[in-house]
Amino acid sequence: MGLSTSFILFYGLATVAKFRFWGPHLAVLFPFFVLGAIQFSSGADRGGRWRFVERALTVLIAITWLLSDARLLFLPQYHKDDYRDAAQVALHEAGSLGGQIVWAADALAGRYYGVELTEPAFVSGQNPRPALLGQRVNWRVLGKGIFGANWTKKDLDRYIETTAQNAPIVLVLSKPDLYDRWNTWRGAVVAIGARRIASPNAFEIYVLNGQAVVGESWGPR
Repeated sequence: MGLSTSFILFYGLATVAKFRFWGPHLAVLFPFFVLGAIQFSSGADRGGRWRFVERALTVLIAITWLLSDARLLFLPQYHKDDYRDAAQVALHEAGSLGGQIVWAADALAGRYYGVELTEPAFVSGQNPRPALLGQRVNWRVLGKGIFGANWTKKDLDRYIETTAQNAPIVLVLSKPDLYDRWNTWRGAVVAIGARRIASPNAFEIYVLNGQAVVGESWGPR
């Protein structure tokens, strides 16, 4: 009865909240279904053997949940992308060096944490432009940066020649498969031996000498 009530309540709340409900969401209830099946199959006359099985299963379920929670808490691959720390490090470093932030990560999250992003006119358009760029939103601005996701080498060279010039580049790079598909930033980091200053979860933050990048060649132009 309790399991049926839990299922109905969860499904009802998911419907009201327009939460996409999938079968795997019920996985957490599976151990209780097993215990219920054991009790139902054993009937009212349950001996010491059945009581031992029920208690052992209950202990195993508790241990399994504790281990699962520990994995979520302590293993880095389960942590959220640390946009807050990435923005703080980039803003501090850019202020200290007099450099420019290039943000190769989610534009909305960067803006939320205080990095106001613009996109240079010369960008080749090989990456869809985030809808947020160019819009005014009522969020605090702690510093400015350039949206540099999925630039080609040609885009990078133009940026250095027209905008960055001799200023240090503070590169905030997250998930290269999404934000550096042309291997431009990773190629630059390797080619000039860029200095990594921080690694918040799901991020790598580097300081680059832009002029040293111009003469190198890699990736699509």
